[in-house]
Amino acid sequence: MSFGHNPLQLAIDPTGFSRALENGALDACLDYLRRQDGLGSETAQLACQLGEKLYYAGRGAEALECGRAAFAAAANNTSVTNFCAWLFSNSGCHAEAAFAYERLLEHHPDWIDGYRHASGAFAASGARQKAIDFAIRASDSAPDNYDFAYHAGSLLLDAQRADDAEVYLSRAVAIDPRQPEALRALSACNHALERLDKALGLALQATPWEPQASPLQSQGDWECLTKRMVLRASRAPPATVPGDPQV
Repeated sequence: MSFGHNPLQLAIDPTGFSRALENGALDACLDYLRRQDGLGSETAQLACQLGEKLYYAGRGAEALECGRAAFAAAANNTSVTNFCAWLFSNSGCHAEAAFAYERLLEHHPDWIDGYRHASGAFAASGARQKAIDFAIRASDSAPDNYDFAYHAGSLLLDAQRADDAEVYLSRAVAIDPRQPEALRALSACNHALERLDKALGLALQATPWEPQASPLQSQGDWECLTKRMVLRASRAPPATVPGDPQV
């Protein structure tokens, strides 16, 4: 049978679906799935395979069509949900990605990276509190992970929860004291807590500064320097978005 030249025959032959994909008969495979009266678990897997091919072929809208159909049919299937989380995230559908990550974590509560992925997706979709909750869970479960600590601290700082942010930003700096982004964020956090000397010290660590004029002569000079350095430090970059899910 020629899958590339007989799409109508393929549309009623599910056993040839994988071979059809290999032969590049994406339209015929899509036609087959669209003709189904609802997808079962097995057909949902086929939809994921097709969705991936469509995504890499630059056919994002049709890839999402496949992913959404697969997720609706088999959200309790780990491989289906894992693919959908990846597809939704990389397609910029962050609210759908967050829901998929959350579903994955219901079945895999020990998947620590998943909490970080979910947090990033929730943050990108505007669900700040859920983003914070998942970020804290990730960092507390892996306290030696720099990215998890910095991400949680950044979200908390952005939410103006400086006391809580200090815990995670201090953790990030302790893990890697050479990261200027964490030093700047922790400086801004201390500035919010009105600890100007500490804020300045951290800012100086993050951004080396050498006076162009004469040495500091007065308290006014010191305060001016503090304001300049803390202002620079407070421009910390936003937390990063999630990467691809891996179960």
